Amino acid sequence: MDGVGKKGSSARRIGADSWSMHRLPFVSFHLFVTLVNRCENDAERGHPISKTMRHVVANLCDAQAVREAVSGADAVIHCASMVPVTVVEDAEAFEKVNVQGLHRLHTFVIRLLPLYGELDQVFIPKMITWSRRTWKIMLRPGKTFSAIYAGNAASIHIRALDALCEDATLSGRCIVAADDTPTDSAAFMAPLVAGHDIRVTDKAVPYPVALTFAACTTGVARLLAKVFPGIRAAILLRPSDIRYIYSGTVFDKSEAEDVLAWRPKYSPQEAVKMSRSFYDAV
Repeated sequence: MDGVGKKGSSARRIGADSWSMHRLPFVSFHLFVTLVNRCENDAERGHPISKTMRHVVANLCDAQAVREAVSGADAVIHCASMVPVTVVEDAEAFEKVNVQGLHRLHTFVIRLLPLYGELDQVFIPKMITWSRRTWKIMLRPGKTFSAIYAGNAASIHIRALDALCEDATLSGRCIVAADDTPTDSAAFMAPLVAGHDIRVTDKAVPYPVALTFAACTTGVARLLAKVFPGIRAAILLRPSDIRYIYSGTVFDKSEAEDVLAWRPKYSPQEAVKMSRSFYDAV
């Protein structure tokens, strides 16, 4: 949630009663098409989509379109940011959506860690795909890694919305969303990919090796993208990803507990069980 606006104490939540990585109040057109296709694909695979959602195709920087999209709502949980995941990024689009599209919001800011869980499309499924190509062996990505189960991410968004309605002075606060997901990278990854008989190595790939590999693969991909445009959308580990993974940074939920009186809704065991219901079918 990049922002929650306050308007009265009884907020009508847009798509907030259950977590989702694709339920957005408004998104730019190319994101909308991608996400709707994912939703349809998940339904075809038998994964239930429990809530009927209203989709609005518009540009986040179009003020009139945004006003129409959120008309009648008391609050907005805004998740329509652009996140860099592909080989070649559009810096101008990032500036428009992530900066210009937000500058007039009165907000409580939740900084999310990498998400995992049902409907994940770009994190664990990609790790599973890569591991199938390496004889079902997953190279451990560093010693520690901080992530949050998507259900708990949704839970803290809802609590932040309620808290902002209770106390307007919280506007402008920025809190990192963390839960009790194991920060040991092997302990985190292994249960999620167990349904595919994938083994996570005990030792991590040395940082210089991982960084060099990422720099080389992304460099080659960017060169090839000039000739083969389809490569621009490829998802690869970039040097910045490696630096984050190997930084050893660990986040905790203490600030969320103190400021929001929030506790994770789902335990690590529950998160694994529900995530496996999705990942095992990938």
